[in-house]
Amino acid sequence: MEVIVTLNLPEAAPVIDEDDNFQFTLIVNESPQGFAENHNTAFRHARAPFFCVINPDAE
Repeated sequence: MEVIVTLNLPEAAPVIDEDDNFQFTLIVNESPQGFAENHNTAFRHARAPFFCVINPDAE
C-alpha cells in the first residue's frame, strides 16, 4: 500500500509510525494549489495500481 499526503497550507507534517507497512510520500506545496491540481500532483507520484482521493474531513 502507498499513502501520499499533500500539505497545501503550512502545517505540521503528519507523524508516521516507522513500523507501518506502507510507502509514504509527503508533498509540501510552496503556495496553495486548487483541489484538482493537488490531486493531479499526487497522482503523478502514485505507483500503486489504484488511486483513491480522501480529504481530511472524510469520516
